[in-house]
This record gives sequence, C-alpha cells and structure tokens, in this order.
Amino acid sequence: MKTFIRLSQRFAELRPISRFFLVMLTSILILQGCGSSSSSAPPTPDSVVAISITPTTASVATTASQPFTATVTGTTNMAVTWQVNSVTGGDATHGMISTTGVYTAPATLPTPATVTVTAVAQADSTKSAAAVVTLTGVAVSISPTTASVATTATQPFTGLIVFHAIVPIIEIG
Repeated sequence: MKTFIRLSQRFAELRPISRFFLVMLTSILILQGCGSSSSSAPPTPDSVVAISITPTTASVATTASQPFTATVTGTTNMAVTWQVNSVTGGDATHGMISTTGVYTAPATLPTPATVTVTAVAQADSTKSAAAVVTLTGVAVSISPTTASVATTATQPFTGLIVFHAIVPIIEIG
C-alpha cells in the first residue's frame, strides 16, 4: 500500500502533459494485452497454382483433331489459355486450338513437323504445361520447282513423296 501511495504522489508531481501521455501509454498497453475474444487462425501460406496437360505427346495426321485436357490446381480459377507454338489459338501453319483444347493439325506439314501445345493457367500466367505433337501426313516435293524447256527438249524432274515426314516411299526421276 505504501508503494501505491508513493506512486500516486509522484504522479501528482508530473506536469499535466506528461500525465496525459503516461495515462495514454498505460491505456494502450492494457488494451493491447486484452486482445480480442475471437480466435484468429494463423495466416496460411499462399496457394501454389499448378497445371498439367494430358496427353503429353500425340501424333496427329494433317487436318485431323486431337483433344487435350488441362488440370489446374491450387486455385478456384480453372480457366486456361491454349497456345500452339506460343501463339494463342494457334495459326494456319502450325495448327489451331480451340478454347476447349481441341487441336486441329494444318493441311500441310510445317518444318519441322512437330509443334508444342501449351495450356497457360489464367490464375497465374507464369504456370503452364506443354505437350509435343508430331504431325504426320504425306508430303510431296518436286525439283526443280521451275524450268524453261525448249520445244522437243527434255527436262528431268525429281519427285519425292514422304510419308510421316521422315520415310521416303517413292522416288521418281
């Protein structure tokens, strides 16, 4: 009790402005210690967005179609952007891909005859998954491609038919 009396006497000796700040500081410390009656869960680490694609490889004939499926995890946003060789939606040279993931091969084989189909997570555009597509079909080439031939003269031409863009089947010439 003597300690309390001495403290209250010392408190009375303080200047009014000092007493004000001392009361405010004490109040803040008391209120901080009380906290809130509701419990709060500790913060959770940010969800990690991940994406996968199936199938991861495919062999597709010219003008044929191949469906792909993308699975996005770690977010409620399951939407993806489809690309062929880094072009959203694809192009006529390398093939087109629909917003639902159906790839359609081009009418003629590009060089090289492989393309990459990519699904990019819209929730996090740094996350993507890719599949390699080998394009197959018949390619025909003739050389020379132009020639000037005099009347009654002959010009030899060489033709090459390639199936699956790698195996020569017939050579004419």
